[in-house]
Amino acid sequence: MPARDGRPAYAPRINCANNLKQVGLAFRTWAIDNDGRFPMQVSVTNGGTMELVSSGLVFPHFQVMSNELSTPKILFCRADTQRTNANNFATALMTRTSATS
Repeated sequence: MPARDGRPAYAPRINCANNLKQVGLAFRTWAIDNDGRFPMQVSVTNGGTMELVSSGLVFPHFQVMSNELSTPKILFCRADTQRTNANNFATALMTRTSATS
């Protein structure tokens, strides 16, 4: 069933799937540069987020990968109407990351 603007209703979900792929690739790229370890396995002193895992916050893990992610906009699904896109990694991820809900 087509959406009102002529695009298929499943287009936002396809966008979300593509975003998840990009996030996965960012984790893999980061790991390649860090001896096969993900941010959660590398100490903060070495550029990772190991000590922050127990805090329950998700955004620091994405902040350390900002070079691999290119834009924080891929962390949000257009189908999630209760959240908005972030424009930078510095502050926007603290309260908006879809992965935290």
